[in-house]
Amino acid sequence: VGDAASPTAYTVKAPTLTIAKGAELTSCVVLDVGNAQKIHVGHIKATLGAPVYEVRVGAVVGTAQATPTPCTAFADIMDASVRPLVYARNDIEDIAFPAGVGYTLTAHQLVKVEIHTWNPTSEDLPANVSLVFTASNDAEFQHEAGLLLVENFNVTLDAGAASVQLGPQFFPLAPTLGAASIFRL
Repeated sequence: VGDAASPTAYTVKAPTLTIAKGAELTSCVVLDVGNAQKIHVGHIKATLGAPVYEVRVGAVVGTAQATPTPCTAFADIMDASVRPLVYARNDIEDIAFPAGVGYTLTAHQLVKVEIHTWNPTSEDLPANVSLVFTASNDAEFQHEAGLLLVENFNVTLDAGAASVQLGPQFFPLAPTLGAASIFRL
């Protein structure tokens, strides 16, 4: 378990995928974070290599599956057995929670890594994903983090517009979230 002076980091690397030229593919693996004890994670860094354009990571229970297999994108997004941890769309996503906030991971926590790839080139490309889970000081842990995704697909842009301003938009929260503390990463 980490402490303030030297936090413990756990690196999870998905096996390298080879994405054929012109192909789009979604693959899944289930990997062990490698933590021998329960930890509180205050920082997660996701690194996506080309041609990975999106990665979804969720805490799961069950059996590790280290061999990448094709899977249906977002098939389990409403499944309560998959606790969302990270949704990465950039080459590097660096998520650091405020002090005292983090995810609790059980010993040898399994994570499902859903890897979305697209290779528009004329040659096959390797696709790599790595995740670093950094444990925070247990004595400072106060609040469990959660992942809230809010997107609006109802956007219309006028063709040829000289400038466009999107937002700010108001997304009302359910009354059950009234006491929640929400911050933007």
